[in-house]
Amino acid sequence: SWWIKSHRPTLHNTRLFISPAISARHATEYGTYDSSWGLDVNIQKPLWKGATADVAYVQALGHSQEFKPGEIFSPWRIDNMTHRVMLHQVKDFPYGFSAHVAYGRLSRVLEGWHQDYRWSSPQGLHRISYERSHFEHREVNFAKDFEMWSYRYWLDRTQTALEIKKGQYWHGDQGGMLIARQWFGDFSAALFLRRTRFPVGSPAAFSEYYGNVWVNSAGIEFSFPLTPRREYQSDWIQPRGTDRLSYGSQTVVAAKNGANYTAPWYGIYSPVPLSLGGSIHDFDRNSQAYLMSNLHRIRQAWSVFVEEKN
Repeated sequence: SWWIKSHRPTLHNTRLFISPAISARHATEYGTYDSSWGLDVNIQKPLWKGATADVAYVQALGHSQEFKPGEIFSPWRIDNMTHRVMLHQVKDFPYGFSAHVAYGRLSRVLEGWHQDYRWSSPQGLHRISYERSHFEHREVNFAKDFEMWSYRYWLDRTQTALEIKKGQYWHGDQGGMLIARQWFGDFSAALFLRRTRFPVGSPAAFSEYYGNVWVNSAGIEFSFPLTPRREYQSDWIQPRGTDRLSYGSQTVVAAKNGANYTAPWYGIYSPVPLSLGGSIHDFDRNSQAYLMSNLHRIRQAWSVFVEEKN
């Protein structure tokens, strides 16, 4: 049996997310470690069932030498700006189908839409997803297109997700990706292999080292929630950290000339939040298979937040 106490209707709560923003480079040809950091402030206001207004602002806090204006990593420096104003709509359909559409503005000058569709098997072992974004520059003839297919298989015995992706990334490079993600409670570690290249005619700045050739990359990513386990309760606003902070590193492997140059333009995803696999389906863990194999965590939450309090 379930008892609901202090019930707070979702439509009555504005959510305030505060999380770190980090842009970093590890062991490059320019230095051992370079970074730019800031604070990401995101306000999400539910409007009606499945709809959310989303506004995000980033406040720069500092950066290392190579991220200063005019230096090699300056294009990726974190600056003060309202970097997202969007409206999202999510819809759940029968037989495991769901959809997410969004419209708005990114980085002040890009305006467009994002679509995210997904099917999951009844137990959640299989998942097929399709994402597409199209954003146009408001002042010049320039557009961003992102399109990605993916299939994920869940290994319930080991709490492992195996995923394959194929399509066109945010900066125009095309290719595929293999990901193995291992869950340890709320913490996850992922290993990935990616093979991608820019097509003929792409901007030279995006492929200055490699041009129209395949680039192979391997990397590791760590992901964990950076927010209190029990949310703060308020009648008008709900402050919290980020549901999932990801941090990792990658390197180029098997380059034809034996080099390992920095390749920051490759393999970037569309920067539209509230995806189906992330915020809506709890980072791909909102399934019958995951729930049944993690019932002990429900008992643990009860013992920590209810029994100890009483």
